[in-house]
Amino acid sequence: MLKSIVNKILEETCLDSYILNYYEEETPHLIEGETDKYTFKIKIKVDPNIEEKIKRIVKKKNVKKDLENLLYSVILHEDAHWRICPFDITYLEEILSGVSKGLIEVGFEKEKINEEKVFRIANLVCDIIVNVVCASKDQSNKFVKGREIKYFTECCLFPDENFMAFVDSQFCMYDHKYLKNIEKLYGNKQKIRNVSKKIIEVLGGKKTAEIAIKRGLNEKELEMLANKIEDPENWYDIAKNLAKIFSNIGEGKNSIPLNGEDDGREKLPFEINGFLKNLKKDEELRKELINIAMEKGRDEEETAYMDDFEKYKESLEKRANEIVVEFSKSAEKECEKFIVTYLNDRKEEKVFEKIRWSKTKIVKKKGKDEFFFYKKILPLYVDGDFQKGVGNLMDVLFIIDKSLSMSEKILGKSKYELLEESIAGVVKYLKNKKKAYHQNFGVILFGEWEKNSFSGWKSYYELDSVFKLLYINRPKDSATYLNPEILNIAEKEAKDNFLIIMATDGELHNSEEAASSLIKVINKGNYFSLFQIGESFGFSNMLKRYGQIFTVEKSDDLAGCILKTIKSVYG
Repeated sequence: MLKSIVNKILEETCLDSYILNYYEEETPHLIEGETDKYTFKIKIKVDPNIEEKIKRIVKKKNVKKDLENLLYSVILHEDAHWRICPFDITYLEEILSGVSKGLIEVGFEKEKINEEKVFRIANLVCDIIVNVVCASKDQSNKFVKGREIKYFTECCLFPDENFMAFVDSQFCMYDHKYLKNIEKLYGNKQKIRNVSKKIIEVLGGKKTAEIAIKRGLNEKELEMLANKIEDPENWYDIAKNLAKIFSNIGEGKNSIPLNGEDDGREKLPFEINGFLKNLKKDEELRKELINIAMEKGRDEEETAYMDDFEKYKESLEKRANEIVVEFSKSAEKECEKFIVTYLNDRKEEKVFEKIRWSKTKIVKKKGKDEFFFYKKILPLYVDGDFQKGVGNLMDVLFIIDKSLSMSEKILGKSKYELLEESIAGVVKYLKNKKKAYHQNFGVILFGEWEKNSFSGWKSYYELDSVFKLLYINRPKDSATYLNPEILNIAEKEAKDNFLIIMATDGELHNSEEAASSLIKVINKGNYFSLFQIGESFGFSNMLKRYGQIFTVEKSDDLAGCILKTIKSVYG
């Protein structure tokens, strides 16, 4: 019988294009619905004893009409999450950021604001917007009648004063006659009604709240309120201010814990559906959300609910894209300028038969820029200052200084942060060249002797663990030692030859020992480039004969300098 009612409602509401997935299973909600616009599926879960339970709740023998209203409200409510609020992930981000900001403003510490808490409150924000809009457009009142049964059931089974205020505020806005049964469940009616008034003030202002509490809103007043809260421009502020009210839902007396801990009482399982449910399991969707937040310029308080490491990775990915684009543009301009110069001065036409254009290099020679061309053979050789090219793909080992001085900021970013961006830029560059997939990467962080660490060699698909090491080890060491044992581990575990990219902003405390260890590794067929931030020291002078030494006067030039080295080796 119930399935036929569902099909009838889908047809009446023009939602019959959905693929219905109907099944019966015990649930404290009596009935649950979930729509998925990506697959056009609508899932309806019904308690097998729903009819008997509703009879007891509404105290009637014939509940066919009540069942229809309940099903009608559930279906419209779930579909409205896609049609009205949050509609898509861009608008959902407004609500999530607003909730996060509201919790901070009401006194929550950033560390205590987690995804679960923010998602649950956001779910209530979306629900109240959807319910008010649906109620304003439902001339038959079937939607409101269905909500009355659903919420009365939940308030009966799981008494929670905060949740009751959430419910009470809605029926105050619709019509007070729907409060008749629910009010009987209130332990302190005035306390709940005061919270209801605050909720309505957030949605429609003080005057609307006073009218709603006194007599309920008439059809025109409800329609005006619905038009206001249906506008996504208002959702951030609505979410922020409702979060202040809902901040303790599930955490006070007679409340349902939101932290999942078992205190011996039954709990109402607040369902997180739609976009929020997808966000919890879909990494790509979370990446999209983070990027939307970054584009909108959200601050740390507004994104407190997000995983910090996921934010860190997306921020690096965005910056890596910018670095590679900037580098590629400048490299193209240089090549265009010098190729024209070379072609104008050429004396030997046969040189073109030997030119490997993708491997052309510009080098400084006696103060002038000159061209060197690779021949179309492997292994590759170039004259002068450049090392031997290689036919296979070398792996990449970054050796990074994490002493306290690396935390010094230049143009808003520390030297360490600029190096993190540079490493992300290297990976992005090699990925664009279709080479990163075939390489291994590693990071050695050095500072205090006992705090030297090595990420291990990781494939492109395992790079999270490399960036995790960078992320959790912020520069704060009081000394600068490179432990030779860590370097030896990296050399022994390497499967192929590798290029060392090392960066430091000062002298090493064990410079002679560190240089000696590096020379041994270099002499085993590995390649070395040192980026000395600021002035050069004895350590860099010891290594001049064994690799490329760059003195980087401006930290913000780091990424470009490192990418030039990567390009000279990998093309």
